[in-house]
Amino acid sequence: MKKPRRDIQAEITQKIVSLIDEHGALWTKPFSELAGVPTNAVTGARYRGMNSFWLGLLGKTYVASYNQWQSVGAQVRAGEKGIAIMVPMPIKDKETDEFKGTWFKAATVFSAEQVDGWTPPEIPEVDQTKVLEGVDAFVANTGADIRVSAERGCYYSPVADYIHMVHREQFESTETSDATTCYYSTLLHELVHWTGHQSRNDRIKLMAERSEYAFEELVAEIGAAILCAELGVTTEVRADHAQYVAGWLRALRSDKKFIFQAAAQAQKAVDFLFSIQEIEQAA
Repeated sequence: MKKPRRDIQAEITQKIVSLIDEHGALWTKPFSELAGVPTNAVTGARYRGMNSFWLGLLGKTYVASYNQWQSVGAQVRAGEKGIAIMVPMPIKDKETDEFKGTWFKAATVFSAEQVDGWTPPEIPEVDQTKVLEGVDAFVANTGADIRVSAERGCYYSPVADYIHMVHREQFESTETSDATTCYYSTLLHELVHWTGHQSRNDRIKLMAERSEYAFEELVAEIGAAILCAELGVTTEVRADHAQYVAGWLRALRSDKKFIFQAAAQAQKAVDFLFSIQEIEQAA
């Protein structure tokens, strides 16, 4: 009698539910984004408060004023528009010079992408990950457009249809996973998002609305867990997966029925990715 195929989807889904109950939503990013902290390119000072938030929101890592760029031999290109930031200025008593408070004046900065004649500093990173050639080949066979830089984190852009990853050297170990597992599970998470494009599994409409975006995150994380098991990245469902999923379940009012619906979509995405491998191997 033929042995029934192991139902990894059901096993992983049930395991995630159990881990959610056990660990809750304690997920933290498994990679460093220190290279992406908004910084003054000339002084090396990191921006703080609202300026850090604002520049980070714009995806700007290195910025400086027009004169500062010139002081290091760089030139802002003609026609480039500056970015407004706030500079804190002390308010002092005219007679006693006593500090009375702070006011903010506007200042204009330009990002490194707007200047010529300057190269960002190299940030030494130690690669803590091991190369898993089989998984790398699996990802390469999909033909997905994967772009790598130190900035802006890891994500899939449904509009431009590409995956962005930070350098694998930026991945680090967590309390529950080594750097290798963190890197590949993140990459596979984004690859599952990639399957949602209208030319593939067509989940792109679901990504547009806030509540459905939360659902899509469940699809991607469960899909990543299935792929990690199928490809041998890790044999156990990680608490990281459960913690990440728990945060999105909270956005969906913690209704666990969503996880089973998402699991069905995740399996569809996984099946699609494996079907590409078969086409690639037959070519």
